[in-house]
Amino acid sequence: MSDIKDETSVNIDTAAKSVDMIKDYYNREHKRNKDRIKYGIIAMLVIPIIFLTLLFVVNSSKVSCNVDCFFIYYKRLSYCH
Repeated sequence: MSDIKDETSVNIDTAAKSVDMIKDYYNREHKRNKDRIKYGIIAMLVIPIIFLTLLFVVNSSKVSCNVDCFFIYYKRLSYCH
């Protein structure tokens, strides 16, 4: 009878450890995803500002063409995701 109790307590301990490991993994991944979203939003704001300043500061047709191509690509990328 004592063997069954020992085996049951081991299973409960293992299950509790497994649940704790899953919770830790969930919390780590949630934090990583929040960071990714934060940096993605920052990039979506900063990169176009950089190209727009280049467009207005430099009077070159090459820069203008590159900026136009970038914004077309950027617009398609934002619609895809």
